[in-house]
Amino acid sequence: MKSAKVGCLFAALIIAFDGMEAQAQRLGGAPDSAISPGRIALSLVVCIATAVGLALIVRAKSPPGLASVGDFIKRGAGAHRRIERVESVRLSLQTEVHLLRCDDVEYLLVCGPGGNQVVDRRDLGPSYSAREQAE
Repeated sequence: MKSAKVGCLFAALIIAFDGMEAQAQRLGGAPDSAISPGRIALSLVVCIATAVGLALIVRAKSPPGLASVGDFIKRGAGAHRRIERVESVRLSLQTEVHLLRCDDVEYLLVCGPGGNQVVDRRDLGPSYSAREQAE
């Protein structure tokens, strides 16, 4: 029933505006509607310069080694990190070895096309934490 009312209303609108022709609306007082290629190029340059400038500002404000800006916003500027990448070495085009530290434990990871594997795990102990905080 409701769709029949909508259909009747739509048909009435078509009949009411049947004799009216669509006319283009003129904006501004320019003699023609063409936009010069120079204005288009200048707009493109301004947009690209703005994007690059904002990207450089965000990158300069973020702490080193930050994975993404979203992580920076979530955890705050001065928050302590639990996970730290100590060292990474690329063995081949597709294989890397990473030494990670998390809560006084070091992990040796091999990442490659076959998957990721923990090769070694070593507890550093609480004496390591005390020594690191003293430095």
